[in-house]
Amino acid sequence: YGNFCREDFRAYAEVCFKVFGDRVSHWTTVNEPNILAHGSYDQGISPPGHCSPPFGAAACVHGNSTTEPYLVLHNILLAHASTVELYRRNYQVGWLTFDPSPRALLSDDHEEQLYIVQSADTRYLMVVEV
Repeated sequence: YGNFCREDFRAYAEVCFKVFGDRVSHWTTVNEPNILAHGSYDQGISPPGHCSPPFGAAACVHGNSTTEPYLVLHNILLAHASTVELYRRNYQVGWLTFDPSPRALLSDDHEEQLYIVQSADTRYLMVVEV
């Protein structure tokens, strides 16, 4: 139905907590959300293949690489926050986390470092200091 809905994700998480909670103590809500947003809504290399020039593949036919990755990450963060609230209120018997993919972002050039920091903060959900 075209989007990442936090209410549906929360309902799915609650089923998982109820069914598997007696056997699982370490939970991850979303694995590598930055990779999902970047690959699927910026570069267009993963389903649903949204992208736009100059960011995505040459065959981009739909999508907006300038806005869609950020909207997707926003919705994923809302889904994660909603799930954390549910878990803390009703379960609290284990550990719950969010797992962004780490990146090695290095450069000796100061201007490039500033760009890397800005890009890392917004595209990879990382907090970086120069």
